[in-house]
Amino acid sequence: MSSRASIVARPGISEVIPIMLPHPGPFADTALIAGMLCYIVRHYHNIGISCLISRHAGGVRILMGDWNGRTINLADGKDSLSLIAKNFLYNQAKYLLAITKAAGIGQALFYFALDTGTPMLVDIRTSLNKFLGPGMIRDVFGKRFDTQQIIKIDIMSEQLLEQIKNGSGDYGCGVILKPSRSRSIERDGKLIPLYVEIPCSC
Repeated sequence: MSSRASIVARPGISEVIPIMLPHPGPFADTALIAGMLCYIVRHYHNIGISCLISRHAGGVRILMGDWNGRTINLADGKDSLSLIAKNFLYNQAKYLLAITKAAGIGQALFYFALDTGTPMLVDIRTSLNKFLGPGMIRDVFGKRFDTQQIIKIDIMSEQLLEQIKNGSGDYGCGVILKPSRSRSIERDGKLIPLYVEIPCSC
């Protein structure tokens, strides 16, 4: 592995999430997660909306954005993404507020994929460099929101990775692999949450 890229496991940087941040997007190199215990998740498209909730100084801030880290203009936006974000803010954000308050989560950036038109919760960033695992997302938020489909959790052996790449067995066509323990990859001095995409090859 290049000296410019190394994998680190750490509790996460705890500073307040200052602004809307882009969804990190997956890597293609399966060697990065070889031997790790990972969630095997049904593939979802990398298009969606995000919702930033932060509590500080006795107040609550909510921002809606896209996966490129841009805040969505809910007042003037007429495109489909703006309309979906506006509908989510008015009808669904209250449930995020209630769940995060009950769970003691002071700040979080939620990423919803739009594969089916209905927002599906796929990632939650709780600090600049820490994401919640798919199992926790399902257990804490799954009763209220659609969440990513977890096929199974397994150790990424060479044989298993080959099966996944071939789309054999239960894996079908296209998956995303997410380490069960929050990890990041360090590149050019920046920490990026680690997960790997194996796209459909059918």
